[in-house]
Amino acid sequence: FRTELPEETDGLEYSVTPDGSSYIVTSFKGDNSSEHVITPEEENGHIENPITVTVPKMHNGKPVSGIGTAAFKDCRSITEINLPATVTSIGKNAFENCIGLEGLILPENTTAFEEGAFWNCRNLKWLVIPKSVKKIGLGAILNDTKLSTVFYTGTEEEWNLLEKNIESGNSALKIFSKRILSKAAEIRFEYDGTTPIELIAPGKTEDVIAEGGN
Repeated sequence: FRTELPEETDGLEYSVTPDGSSYIVTSFKGDNSSEHVITPEEENGHIENPITVTVPKMHNGKPVSGIGTAAFKDCRSITEINLPATVTSIGKNAFENCIGLEGLILPENTTAFEEGAFWNCRNLKWLVIPKSVKKIGLGAILNDTKLSTVFYTGTEEEWNLLEKNIESGNSALKIFSKRILSKAAEIRFEYDGTTPIELIAPGKTEDVIAEGGN
């Protein structure tokens, strides 16, 4: 999705994986917004001092392969996160309560995002999910009330297979969701990962002619 990433963000902390082959991001010390009382403006998505975070491909000579449990939890000032293609997993509650995020591209090799990964990211409007994802954990997008568009790199048939592994609490990702008060997101299939993401509604339609039918 991104061949070049901006320079690594200061404040990221890492832990080596048990097999010693790679690192995961465990926390971010560059956002202290959780220490302050949330304002009504923040609730609605306005961030006074927005932060962009770029996770590097490599750390200490080894690839960065995942975002750990609660790594960015309560980082309310983050408005953009750039993840490298080396990332394959998003841990539990990794981005919980990141209310400044409006959109996120999951790397094309991601295989899963776990329980509560994006819980209460209530200003998240769009999300790119690659066809490599095989599991979406319990309540991964719970309370993401503005999520309206999902860009999926696979086909509708591939999405139907993934749907079987989308656990409860993710009704917005269920195309045939029948639950009262739940709102399904629009799934745009076969996103190529390079076309600019366009969310502007089409203009007013005029001069439509209709013919009678059955």
